Amino acid sequence: GLTAGAPSKYPTPIFTAIFSHSSKYFAVGVLTAVDGVPYSVGYYIQSTDGETWTKMADLSITPEFGGFAGSYYGFMNRYGACIRSTTGNDGSWSIFSRTSHPLRGLGATLFNAMASDGSKFIAVGDSSVIETTTDFNTWTEVDVGGTTDASTHKFRSVFYLNSVYYIAGSDITSDIYGTSLLFRSTNLTTFTSPSISPLS
Repeated sequence: GLTAGAPSKYPTPIFTAIFSHSSKYFAVGVLTAVDGVPYSVGYYIQSTDGETWTKMADLSITPEFGGFAGSYYGFMNRYGACIRSTTGNDGSWSIFSRTSHPLRGLGATLFNAMASDGSKFIAVGDSSVIETTTDFNTWTEVDVGGTTDASTHKFRSVFYLNSVYYIAGSDITSDIYGTSLLFRSTNLTTFTSPSISPLS
């Protein structure tokens, strides 16, 4: 059960991500209304066993993605707002934002997913955005085979497994769903496109 829940006037939170590190479990999300009045506040709960959860203090951003990399617990949302902490505890969070992408000549654009390889965070989004950071302050933009100019490439998912990065999305040139894209890399420098069998 939740040992320290939100005040009764709050609705059930909408959780958007869950992860664990060093015997700590985190679930992050947003509260979207109070007594029927539009409302938005960042929300996260913490557990040491995955059974009993404690509500932590409200956050200064509305997180949608979360993870741990290097020295930091980190949360981020689609608009590039980020917070980090070395402990994950209340009062320990520092806020940052990522709203420009010089390599692509872009201002603010939407992020759609974030993952961790243990040492850094990898965030992907619209307009072919793929970027890495260790601290949410300094970012490195990644070029996947010339996609820096592909404004129609919408990356929707990133995953790291067995020392391999996978990035998936679509080319929305023709319609809102577009053509499937899948990239694979072991170093975020050289990428290949695994074959995808057509649906029968």
